[in-house]
Amino acid sequence: MPKAPAASTAPAVKAVPLASAPGPWVMSAGYRIAGYVATDAPNAVKPAGGSSLNGATAATGSGMASGANLGAPSASGLANVDIRAQVRARSQATVAAEVGGVLNLMLPEGRRFDKGQVLARLDCSLFTAQRDKSRVEVSAAQLQLKAQERLAQLEAGSQTDLALARNAVERLQSELKIVETQVSKCTITAPFNGVVGEHLQQNHQFVQPGQALMVVLDDGGYEIEFLAPSTWLRRITPGDEVFILVDELNLNIKAQVLRTGTRVDPVSQSIKVVAQLLNPPAKLKAGMSGRVAMATPTAP
Repeated sequence: MPKAPAASTAPAVKAVPLASAPGPWVMSAGYRIAGYVATDAPNAVKPAGGSSLNGATAATGSGMASGANLGAPSASGLANVDIRAQVRARSQATVAAEVGGVLNLMLPEGRRFDKGQVLARLDCSLFTAQRDKSRVEVSAAQLQLKAQERLAQLEAGSQTDLALARNAVERLQSELKIVETQVSKCTITAPFNGVVGEHLQQNHQFVQPGQALMVVLDDGGYEIEFLAPSTWLRRITPGDEVFILVDELNLNIKAQVLRTGTRVDPVSQSIKVVAQLLNPPAKLKAGMSGRVAMATPTAP
């Protein structure tokens, strides 16, 4: 009888820490594998820029500037992880009209402003006319009240007429305050120091109450926001340092963690992290994005 073929003996798979592999390995979702990789497997593919292993892609991180220390473990036994993040202004507001009217002034896009400076102005001719009318009515009511008070002193008038005159003055003064408030809403001022980011309406357009006019940004400071694995909550604390390689500028900028989210997404098992950029360059703009590098726990 023919002899059965001898069983093939595959070489044993040897697992080595990721920090010892010439990686780094990055998962297709953008997360670097923080654990172990098998380098002696029969079909193992050596990590190289652009190579793949079981659906995971390898990236060398050559674009990162020095200081991010990608691919090297930290002293606390952590391995770096790459995640996408977006740059945002420290404060951002959508300015809206509180009253209806025709726009006749708006600061141009990109113009810098100080807190309290006029950003936009509406044509409030109707409200102004109503204010002037209310002022005249208040003056007339006050004269009528003085006459009733004089008659009361002479005991020639009734207390009812005096009370009605006082009520009329108070009512008209309240109406005047309403109209004066409407007039003041025709001038929209800046809530903080910053820059005009985007116009949502144009001059000479009629806008309704509550309609958005422009977006303003406080570019005095920038933050980054990103989603990190929920396992980071074991180690990450406010004050920790992260680095972001901004794609548009090809610059590596240091940031400091400000806070983490209050809720873990149960589907993606991720947590929101906000960090403040330290010494951002003048060319940095809100909306830019890049890769974040920081330390995260490795497998034991």
